[in-house]
Amino acid sequence: MKLNAKKRKTLGKKVKSIRKNGYIPACVYGRETNSTPLMLEKREFAKVYPKVGSTTLIDLCINGGKPKKVLIHDVQRCPVSNDYLHVSFYHVTEDQEITISVPLNLFNEEKSKAVSEQGGVIVQPTTEIEIRCTPLNIPTEIKVDVKDLEIGDSIKLGDIKLPKGTHLVREDDKELVVAVGTTPTVIEEEKQEEEALVEEGGVVQGEAKEETTTKEGTSSADEGNKEEKK
Repeated sequence: MKLNAKKRKTLGKKVKSIRKNGYIPACVYGRETNSTPLMLEKREFAKVYPKVGSTTLIDLCINGGKPKKVLIHDVQRCPVSNDYLHVSFYHVTEDQEITISVPLNLFNEEKSKAVSEQGGVIVQPTTEIEIRCTPLNIPTEIKVDVKDLEIGDSIKLGDIKLPKGTHLVREDDKELVVAVGTTPTVIEEEKQEEEALVEEGGVVQGEAKEETTTKEGTSSADEGNKEEKK
């Protein structure tokens, strides 16, 4: 994928004028590249970015020069209009190992025994993982098959089979990635049953207390009558 850029001299608050003219302020930097201010055509970037995300190498051509292999490292957007405010590119070399976050996607969820037969629900607390690899080995995603999962099963970070040429950044391979539990409906029904039992127990205890009080009252009255007779 190719993307064109131009060097820019406009810096600071003056970059607003660049945005008004249909461009996005940007910069490129890397281990062997000094930070260079750039500007991108907004329309072109809007077409490229959804296709490449942050895990696909791009040929960045600056002022029509020789393409640089880059990754989109950061994209800032306006929280109100969602317009692009700034883009950062990271220049890499083919033999340079880098750290990158890659999406973690599940498949065969509906076919899993937990969902199709046991009425369970699959929970995914981790949606992306950090790996290290060379730019040419960056996967667009890492897929996890959950077809054989049953209620009570789980998948941890160390259980994931990584693509060739990649390895985990974090050493905690016991971090929970996927878990299988009962459905919210079943949990709610169990909760309601527990509450009903507690409430019923409270009524019984109240009745028992009232009965005890009545007996004690009767006993006191009898003792009073005995004293009067004396």
